[in-house]
Amino acid sequence: MPTHPLQLAIFDLDGTLVDSAADIAMALDSALGSVGLGPVGVVRVREWVGGGLRLLIERALAHHFGGTVWPGAMQARLEQAFDLNYASGSGRSAQLFPGTEQALEALRARDVLLACVTNKPIRHTLPLLQRLGLGESFRLVLGGDSLPLAKPHGLPLQVATIRLGVPPVGACMIGDSMNDLAAAHAAGIAAIAVSHGYAQGADLGAHAAAVIDSMTELLPTLRQLGRLA
Repeated sequence: MPTHPLQLAIFDLDGTLVDSAADIAMALDSALGSVGLGPVGVVRVREWVGGGLRLLIERALAHHFGGTVWPGAMQARLEQAFDLNYASGSGRSAQLFPGTEQALEALRARDVLLACVTNKPIRHTLPLLQRLGLGESFRLVLGGDSLPLAKPHGLPLQVATIRLGVPPVGACMIGDSMNDLAAAHAAGIAAIAVSHGYAQGADLGAHAAAVIDSMTELLPTLRQLGRLA
C-alpha cells in the first residue's frame, strides 16, 4: 500500500500529550465527597479516562452502586461539582509526557499541521493547553462537546481534515486509547498508538500502524512508516 506524506497530525490530549489523571481524580473525588460518596483514587481514574465527562461520572457511580440504579439527579449534580473542582485546579498536577514539546516543534518545522481532538469538554481543554504552554501549538482544537458526536465516532477527525483542507490519507491520529484508534479507522485515517496513556489493557498494536512508548519515538516512527522524509 502506498504511503502518503504527512500533512496533518491529530493528537488526543489526556494520556497522549498530557498526564492529567491526578487532576481528574482530585476533581472527581471531591465531587463524589459532595454527595456523600467515597473517593475512587487516581489508579481507577486512569482506567476510566478517555470517554468524556459523562462516562467518567457513570463509571464512578457504577463503582459505588454496582448494578443498582443510582438517583437520576446525582449524575447532573456530580458533573456540575466536577466542573467547578476541575476548573479551579486544572493543570496543577498535569504534566506533559517527555518529548511532547520537542515532537510538536519538530512537526511544525516540517510544515505539518497540528490538531488536538479530545473527548475532554472544550471548556476544560483550552485552559489546560494554555497552562501547559500549548495554547498556540494547534491550528484546530476540538473538545468532546464541540460537535454532536465524539470519539470513537469518526466525525471529529473528519471535521478536522475538512476544516484544515487535508485529505484523510494525508493525516495521522496519535492517541492512547481504543476510542482514538476506532475514530481514526472510521475516518479513514492512519493511527499511531502511545503506550504510556490510559489504554485500559487494550491491544493497541492490533489496531494501529505502530505503537510507541514515548513521544520521543514519534518522528522516527513516522519516518519508518514513510510519512516523513
